[in-house]
Amino acid sequence: MIITLLAISIFGYFSRIGFGLGATLSTSIWIPVWLCSIILRVSESQALSVMGAGGIGILFVLALAPFNEDISQWWQSSINAFLEKSLSTAELADVQTILDTIMPLISGIIAAGIVISLVVSILLARAWQSAIYNPGGFWHEFYQLSLPRRLTFFTLAMMVLSIVGLGSLSWLAQNILVILIVLHVV
Repeated sequence: MIITLLAISIFGYFSRIGFGLGATLSTSIWIPVWLCSIILRVSESQALSVMGAGGIGILFVLALAPFNEDISQWWQSSINAFLEKSLSTAELADVQTILDTIMPLISGIIAAGIVISLVVSILLARAWQSAIYNPGGFWHEFYQLSLPRRLTFFTLAMMVLSIVGLGSLSWLAQNILVILIVLHVV
């Protein structure tokens, strides 16, 4: 982890991006993986580790909630700048229709990507560790992986809140719902 942080910081320095690239990488990737691995080590439960990854995704959405409109507009302008360079006008109109639909959920979609990355990283690392020290042990744990029913009830509550339409609370519920659906699928 430290070697990766140093390598990225040196790359950032020489590419004139700055040392902030290493700090950004460590806070956005390594710290969440580290936290999920601590949960797995302490609890010895893959379900709690998966739920911990979901909790990190929900915290990401909650951290972006005060900037709801600004974040959506920023993503919209960034994506449009990229698409205008790579698509024709007709294609851009079609893509713009899709983007207008998903743009309110962009925070949840990004958080869901983080959650998927965390879960895959933790499970893959656990499978490798098991292959070295306890061959076949991972599969026994993996087959027992079951999320608690409370998570299902929380998901249903978020569905109701997202349908009711209470302004920013509905936006928050929709973005959290994206993460919860990913947890149920993963």
